[in-house]
Amino acid sequence: MRRLLLASSLCVVIAACATRYEWVKPEMTSSTREADLTACSSKTSHLATEDSMAISIMDRCMAERGYDKKVAQ
Repeated sequence: MRRLLLASSLCVVIAACATRYEWVKPEMTSSTREADLTACSSKTSHLATEDSMAISIMDRCMAERGYDKKVAQ
């Protein structure tokens, strides 16, 4: 029973981590998005000390550039 509970919990965690997001901005080109992602990733890697902090910094950086974070379809 413990193994089943552990396996079920692990599946839930993996599924939650597998959620993918995309950055959406009106009239955005793919090259502009890639440049913005690169710039924000660089900023994130210099400032973040934890994964949750990195996500927050990345989200804020992209929002400042006019993007909305959406769950990928």
